Formats: sequence, structure tokens, C-alpha cells
Amino acid sequence: MKFPSIKSKSKSPANPSTPVFENTNPFDDEEDAERTPSHNPFEDNKPYSSAPPPESHHFSTLGRNPTINSSFGRFSASPAVPSGSAIVHNNATTLNKKGVAVAANVGSGDDNDLIIMRLQAWKHIVKALSAFFSAQADYAIAQTKSIPKLDSNLELKLTDSQFFLDNGNSGVLDVVNGVKLMNKSLVDRLAGFSNFLSTEMVLQLQGLRTDIKNEVKSYSDNVSTPVSNINKVQKDIDEQTDKLSKSVESYSKQQFKNDPWLINQVIIKYLKKRVIADDVFYRLMQSEIARLGTLDQSLSDRFSKIILSYTNYSTINIIPNDLAATNFLNTLSNFDTNQEWSSFIESYGSALASPMGRSAENSYDTIDYPHKGSTYVSEIKRGSAEREKGLIKSFTRVFLVLTNLGYLHSFSNENQVDEANPDVSLLITKASLEIGHSNTITLKIPSGYPGKGTQTIRFRDSSDMDNWVSLIKSKMDAVPES
Repeated sequence: MKFPSIKSKSKSPANPSTPVFENTNPFDDEEDAERTPSHNPFEDNKPYSSAPPPESHHFSTLGRNPTINSSFGRFSASPAVPSGSAIVHNNATTLNKKGVAVAANVGSGDDNDLIIMRLQAWKHIVKALSAFFSAQADYAIAQTKSIPKLDSNLELKLTDSQFFLDNGNSGVLDVVNGVKLMNKSLVDRLAGFSNFLSTEMVLQLQGLRTDIKNEVKSYSDNVSTPVSNINKVQKDIDEQTDKLSKSVESYSKQQFKNDPWLINQVIIKYLKKRVIADDVFYRLMQSEIARLGTLDQSLSDRFSKIILSYTNYSTINIIPNDLAATNFLNTLSNFDTNQEWSSFIESYGSALASPMGRSAENSYDTIDYPHKGSTYVSEIKRGSAEREKGLIKSFTRVFLVLTNLGYLHSFSNENQVDEANPDVSLLITKASLEIGHSNTITLKIPSGYPGKGTQTIRFRDSSDMDNWVSLIKSKMDAVPES
């Protein structure tokens, strides 16, 4: 299993200026202005039409065949652009705000995060309806000002009205006045409609829109801490992998200052921390997805009720007995507030189940990186012994590790191996060895090499000593194959 990169800053020569992730709120003050897409802290989401990225600069050519490293390299998208003009569910891609197909992801906290994209879509729909109702209210109130002016067309001259019954006799003049009264009723209805739209529909939609903006900020804030923790650990991993590659290169040049195995132990330590951070992130995301699922259903319920209120008002006061309105009421009565989220879950199930490639069970030993498992970082023996320490040269219990490159590391206890914190490191490839009494050996390291001086080690019995001596001698003046 290989996790996607979670670098906060890419070190690839092909993209030296990748920005550090900032967990900004996608619903900023100028929420409808064109914005540059924010950076994904986990990986560089490239369009599906982009070419695969170049190999990472971490890869060394010291006698090894470079292997593509998906754990630390940039995300490599499929070279094929899915057909169609809408969201492509089966390939786990979606269209970003520029209409470009990108890999669907969850948990990145940027504009390509499916959760934020869905909330953005909700906000855009709510905003569009709010703008529609506002415009409709403005139009209705404008009509209330212009329609009364039409009464001037019904002002009868006395020279004409004198030939008809006076008002109140159900004659022609009453018919004309009746038209005027209907016109006034129309004005009153339009005024009421405008007031209904402005004080109820628009305000309710604005409230819904505000709640959506608050929720996306809450989501962004909630994911920011675990993302920050992952990025901090990843920065340490990046630094150590660079250091490991340099150490391997130095060794190939007969420079023996550092044992690559020791740096590899540091990488493993940070990888374990990263897995812990990954687990925290995964659990948080599952909780957030469940919470936002409940929110989404609530949005559907509130949204449908707002539109139902609008439709009921319209069918009673504006367009009674209208067939289209009646059919629409039937549609609203069958509106299932759960079906939209259920469809979303089904469409993007893989991305939601493994946010940014994380799973319920993450393991550090499945993560790949340069020189992992190579002869440069392997060990051939470890175990307990005693080493002379201090001014009075008394034997103290230690834990030894003999590496493939010919370094013998002495730790105060076995736990310090994981911390990569040895008391002393001896380059035995240049050492001389003397076997003493009582299962002891003396190693003499010449000046200019790690561990220079004399070290005396005592083993528990002769068999244990013979085994260690045999392996130590096998590494003296030996240069391992890469």
C-alpha cells in the first residue's frame, strides 16, 4: 500500500514554487469573485490531461534502479480525460470551478475538496434563488407603481358619460369602475407578493446561505489541525530522506561520517508518527462526513420547505388553478431529503471512504521512500552485551546493532534504537579486533573515523561472542555491493 504525498511544500525541481498550504475559508468576503484555487496540502491535483510528473530528486543512481515513489512523489493523474461535460463519477473525478476535470478528493480543505465543493454548490443554488426572488420582488413593486397609471386610460369624459346611468345602477359606468377596482386589487396583490418575497423568502434563503458559509468554515477549521500535524511530520520526513540520499552518496565516495542506517531509523520514527497523524485524520474525517451528511439532509429539508412556502403562496394569491404549479406541488410533496446525500455517497464512495488515501488501518512499513530496504540501510545483527564506560572503565549493559555498511552502534538500551540515539558509533571496516579473556573483545578505531579510539565489549558467553566476532570480521575492510 502506498499513500499519496502529503507534502506541504514540494521539493521537486519541476515545481519549486509550490506554496505552503494555508487553510483559508473558501467562503471569503468576496465569495463570488474569481479566485486562484488554493493549494492542496496533501498533493498537487493536476488536470487529468496533464503529463505524469518527473521523478523525484530523491532517487539516487548509486547502483540502484530508481523506482517511482508514490508515497513522496507528486500525484500522477490518469492521462485520459474522461468524456462528458458533467461530473464523472465512475472515475472518481469532478469538475472544478474552471470546468477542468480533477481527481476527486476529501479532506484536503481546499477548493477541490468534495465536501467544500458540495457546500459551494449548495451556496450557489441558494444564492441564485435568493437573487431570483429579490428580482421578482423588485419587479412586483415596480408594477405596483406603474399599473395605477393605467387608470388614466379609463377616465371618461362628461360628454360621454352623460348618456349612461350614474354609478351604482349596475350600468356601463359601473363596469368601467369595476375594471379600475380590479386593477387596484392587482396592485394590492403584487405589493403583498413583493413583501412576501422580501421579508420571508429572501430572508430565509439568506439565513440558509449564512449557515452554509458557517459550516464550511467549521469544516475547514476542524481539518486544519490534523492537516497541520501531518504536514509538520512530513516536513521532518522530507528532510531526513534528503539527508539519507546525501549520506548514501557520501558513502559511495568513501566518506564515512554518517551511517545511512541511522538516518533510516530516524525516518522510521517519523513515519510512525505520520501514521498516528494519519489515523487521527482518518477518524476525524469519518466523523466530519457523518456530521456533514446530517447537515446536508437538513439543508435539503429547509430548502424544500422554503420553496413549498413560495409555491403555496403563488398558487393561492398569484396563479390559482395553474397546472404547472399544481404539478410542481406534487413534486415537492415527493421530495426526499435523504436521496441527494445518498446519491453523493454512492457516487464518491471511494473518495469518502479513504480521504486523501488514508484508511482505517495505516501502516508505516507499507510506505515507500528512496533507499528503503536497500543494502545501505540494512542491519545484520542486534543484541545485548556490555561495554566499558566511564572514567573507571566499568562494564555497563548496552544494546548493539551491526549494520551492513560496517558500523557498530552501541545504545544504552533497546528503546534507544527506535530513537536512533546511540552512545557511540564505531566504523569497524577500518578497525582492528583483539579477543580477550572472559568473552571480551577490544576494537581499535584509527583516528579520522567514527568511534576513533579503543572500545572493549563483553558478551554473555563464548558462543555469543564467536557469532559477533564472525560477523564483525566479515565487515572489516568490506565494501558492500549497492
